[in-house]
Amino acid sequence: MRMSIAGLGLLMLVPACATAPEAPPHPAGPQVFVSPFGEPFTSGPSEPYPVTAWFTGADSDHNDILTPTEFTVDGDRWFLRLDRDGDQVLSLGEIMQYEQEVTLALQGGRRPGGADRRNPERSGSLPPVHGLALAGDQERPQRGGGGRQGGQRGQGRRDGGDGGGAVSRLAMAGLLNVPQPVKSADTNFDQKVTRDEWHATADRWFRLLDSDHDGRLLMSELPETALQRGEGRGPGRGQGQGRRGPD
Repeated sequence: MRMSIAGLGLLMLVPACATAPEAPPHPAGPQVFVSPFGEPFTSGPSEPYPVTAWFTGADSDHNDILTPTEFTVDGDRWFLRLDRDGDQVLSLGEIMQYEQEVTLALQGGRRPGGADRRNPERSGSLPPVHGLALAGDQERPQRGGGGRQGGQRGQGRRDGGDGGGAVSRLAMAGLLNVPQPVKSADTNFDQKVTRDEWHATADRWFRLLDSDHDGRLLMSELPETALQRGEGRGPGRGQGQGRRGPD
């Protein structure tokens, strides 16, 4: 039987196609969570989503419930770490320091600090990137209900690699739609945050998260973050290294 030149060419292509190596899958980066107070947390791709680390650390009596007092105390701990000169006010310079460091962390730049004395596995601490926006009236719980915290998510669409992308990821990594949680506490827009402003903002955030208005927060009630749902995460991008930072 005679075979056409075209048919012979197809037969020659079959082995080549069958033996072509598949491209290896892109390794998944760390998962990122940003607490309502702006503190970043990370966990490995196969570990529980790091909202768990924040919640269990803030739950000081370990009864799986966050009260308003526990929520505020956790915020105070973070405030004191941001208040580098210890004057009980977050100055513009200290806010800018936080902005740069968290931006670098969300862009995968470097570890955002050292170990936490209370729990070295918790991430954070927070040098100056400008223009991280105020949340204003955009503050609201992320879409998605409770009962799904602690799971892992796949990679979603790729976000931009500039500062604007980091701002977007900062909002998407939190429970509330807050692109700049620390600056959002500057309610009188005088470029600094006092302890009174911080406490008032903590109260507002707690009430926003307390969707059933029973004065307590459970892990099962917390909304999933956009990053947890797989939104806005590109392979190997937007993820910080390390755990919580120094006191």
